Amino acid sequence: MPSPCDPRHAPAGDVAAALMLIDSRLKGIYDGKTGPDPEEQALVDQYIASLGPEGADAVLDGTCTLIYMFMA
Repeated sequence: MPSPCDPRHAPAGDVAAALMLIDSRLKGIYDGKTGPDPEEQALVDQYIASLGPEGADAVLDGTCTLIYMFMA
């Protein structure tokens, strides 16, 4: 019997939004910034707030999907 924790039973989530958020963080790191830009952080916070709880869960699932894809 397959396990319910098997990755093929996990939701994919909002991979596009997760990729956008990760990309903006990585650009900040590669640009040599010591911390997140306050204006960019405000935009990210506003975007996450607009998603609501279900949307934030979908972004988290999308982030987990990206991590799984890079590790596999």
